[in-house]
Amino acid sequence: MKGTIRLWMVCLGALAMGLSKPATFSAEAGELQSFMIRDLENYFSRKLGPPIKIKAQLLRSGPTKTFTSFPKYYAWLKIYRSDKLVTEGAVSFSDLSDPSTSRDVPSISVLQYLDVRTIKLNPKLVALEFPKPLCNRIFSLGACAKNPGAVRPGDMLRI
Repeated sequence: MKGTIRLWMVCLGALAMGLSKPATFSAEAGELQSFMIRDLENYFSRKLGPPIKIKAQLLRSGPTKTFTSFPKYYAWLKIYRSDKLVTEGAVSFSDLSDPSTSRDVPSISVLQYLDVRTIKLNPKLVALEFPKPLCNRIFSLGACAKNPGAVRPGDMLRI
């Protein structure tokens, strides 16, 4: 009897998690694009110095969602200054927005950025930092050789 009750509780919990949507703005609604560019330009202006403009291409149509973290997005960025390409690369960021609060301004947090030079010098970093299904797309956007080899334990330590 206790096992049956426990099983029902687990099933109900899983059902509740499956039916509830995380509180986040969606890329499909177009809300992500505007504040994504704004926050990425602010972030990279602090790193590279202003003024910069960013063109971003999402690598996946929606976020990667896990139970314990904010939704993650992945994009390929081209960063310009006065119409001249300064750098380009792959970025991962989290959507920190929570429309259930009174906060009016959505925001993102940059988690990782790998520029083309870094990707070409150490392509194994891509497999360590980005989901496997996106790696070949990142290599093709960066004009890099695909399939750099298996990532072995300890590769991160040799960076």
